[in-house]
Amino acid sequence: AKTGDKITVSFTSDEALDEDTVIATILGQSATVTNTGGNNWKAEYTVAGTETEGAAAFTIAFSDLAGNAGTAVDETDVTDASAVNVDYTAPTTTV
Repeated sequence: AKTGDKITVSFTSDEALDEDTVIATILGQSATVTNTGGNNWKAEYTVAGTETEGAAAFTIAFSDLAGNAGTAVDETDVTDASAVNVDYTAPTTTV
């Protein structure tokens, strides 16, 4: 990802979540969290260009409708082997 790119983390809960308790960060910044239907969610953040290059870290914290806090998840919990790297470095070549 580079400056201006939107990073999206999609996730699914095993039960209904209290929308007001779903908090996500991407690259250490607050992400916009949206319920996309049922137990499906997404967190989005647009790269500002000041973040550190490398793997895009994220965290997601949440509670269910009864107020039970779930175990927060992060990039180490990804189940589909996907990842995003932040890279501002232009390529070079030699002749």
